[in-house]
Amino acid sequence: MYLERTPQFAQSRDGRLSFEEYDAWRLSLDDKARAGAAAVGCTQQAMSYVLTAKAAASDELYRGLALAFHFDALPWEDFSRVELDDHQKKSATGYEAYLAQLYGQNFQAFAERQKQAAAEMLPPDSFGLTTWNWTADPEEDSAKLWTAQSIAAGAMEQVQFEVTAEANGYFVRPYDFASGMTAPALQRPDMDRALPIIDGPKYRLMDHGEGLIRLHSVAAMLPDRRLSLFFFGETAATKMADATVRLYVRQPPYPEGVDGYTIFDLQDFRDDALVFDGIKSVGACLGAPCYEFPVEATDALLANPVGDYAELFVSLSSDAQPEPIGPSTLGRERFDNQWMLWWADSIGAQR
Repeated sequence: MYLERTPQFAQSRDGRLSFEEYDAWRLSLDDKARAGAAAVGCTQQAMSYVLTAKAAASDELYRGLALAFHFDALPWEDFSRVELDDHQKKSATGYEAYLAQLYGQNFQAFAERQKQAAAEMLPPDSFGLTTWNWTADPEEDSAKLWTAQSIAAGAMEQVQFEVTAEANGYFVRPYDFASGMTAPALQRPDMDRALPIIDGPKYRLMDHGEGLIRLHSVAAMLPDRRLSLFFFGETAATKMADATVRLYVRQPPYPEGVDGYTIFDLQDFRDDALVFDGIKSVGACLGAPCYEFPVEATDALLANPVGDYAELFVSLSSDAQPEPIGPSTLGRERFDNQWMLWWADSIGAQR
């Protein structure tokens, strides 16, 4: 987000900087940051950097949570309402307690500033059918609403995930890929190697016969190269006792004139796909079941080039089968292998 505010980013968008030149500049900042961190080490001097970073993160996350609770508090008939479940509210309360401890007597002033900033991100209250503001721009208001909801969802997802991880003995820490990219990873004190997160945190909407529900998850790589899906949240904790979790991985070569992206939508995608069923893990999860795939699934995913997708099928019923693929098939989820390929490169570099 901060990089996007730089002149270099603008120049990369209008052609004055090539992608390679911009990427080299960005990576040079990473190198400078690492050198600075190594120089100060774990000293009092480092605290100025730590507190600056914490302040920036706290501002954005708390502002997002304020928006999330705003959308949750709207009347049921309001189409902008986005309900929060009890697990999300509990996670947000836990994060707020952490911030209260961090800011001490300055917390109330901090909270009020972020709530005011959140309110300024919303469309004006006067925009509506009964008190129509003819000077308002409906398209601009719609864009502001969408942006605010996106920020709210992103902040809630991150807070829920990290608070849940810590409640289950994990910490979320950065993982540096050999490519220069950085992603979050799950780390426990008793683990020699972190588990890089290659997909998520995110949620999928599912129809459970009682309306739509949200199922939260992250995908991580275990030290023995097996892929694991960690589910978390209220739905996962209460409804996944007999779930089906499955991967369909189509392997090249593909039919002539069809690439890995478009083949995902063909009716026969699953016919020639390798099928891997997730096995419920007996290890440490995130307060809900987690599922592991055999190492052969990792090999199959890594065999595909970037831009190809596997299909991840999740059902809350045991031994479930997906609907036949067709123009109106809903709920099919593309599983991207790009982060897996970067992870594989990083493991090779470490070896």
